[in-house]
Amino acid sequence: MAPSMPFLALLALQLCSAAPTDIATDLLWESVQSGSVEDAEKAISMGAHLNEQRRGKQTPIMAASLGGKAEIIEVLLKAGADTSIPEADGYTPLHGAAFQVGVGGGTQQEK
Repeated sequence: MAPSMPFLALLALQLCSAAPTDIATDLLWESVQSGSVEDAEKAISMGAHLNEQRRGKQTPIMAASLGGKAEIIEVLLKAGADTSIPEADGYTPLHGAAFQVGVGGGTQQEK
């Protein structure tokens, strides 16, 4: 039995209304990986979900913290990203930042 027209219209409406936010959130995740502040700001202005958890239950700010992306972290903080959401192992972005600095100073990427 084929779906009814009202069902298809409702489905299309839901897909259309959800798509911009999903696209914005995908763009935010890509900007975290690439370090593009411009793309992060654009994604946020498009309504990206700042606290969406993905791989390993990481949020964008956790991923940016682990990646040493200070400028992205600043953008996310200004936009209201939640720094208290732990990832799968219970670590928060503060733990990620501490790991990046390490005991000897500098970032892990510099060592």
